[in-house]
Amino acid sequence: MLIAILEDNADRVAAMTEWLDERLGMYETFVTADPDAMIAVLRERGADLLFVSLDHDLFEGPDPDATGMPVAEFLATRPPVCPVVVHSSNTLAAETMVRILNRADWTARRVIPFDDTAWIGDDWFPTLRRLLRTYKFPTRMRTAPGAVVSVP
Repeated sequence: MLIAILEDNADRVAAMTEWLDERLGMYETFVTADPDAMIAVLRERGADLLFVSLDHDLFEGPDPDATGMPVAEFLATRPPVCPVVVHSSNTLAAETMVRILNRADWTARRVIPFDDTAWIGDDWFPTLRRLLRTYKFPTRMRTAPGAVVSVP
């Protein structure tokens, strides 16, 4: 299964991958700051998704004008297969992304970054853990009858 993260800040990427490697290291992680690359991976690997985490403002990425909005809009055209966490301090854009996803029946929640990268352990990972524990994954994503995703 695949964890897909859209994030442009190197410190955030390092903190997120550290949390994931320690707790969900058995899953593949894809991280990019390029919305087009994210959409290409989601198109190709959509059935394999464990969860998606999206930033909105990607000022530090290869295209400083790029945002996570096209990724949310793309996901909204697909059947929901996993939970989504929108992690952005841009209130209006983040709430719009969550609303777009929720209207398309995706389970999406917002996490607000704070205190450098402290929010990753304090809010981001606990939010995704709660979502993974309660999300009803499509049957085709289960590895065996009755199997569920285990999150430490």
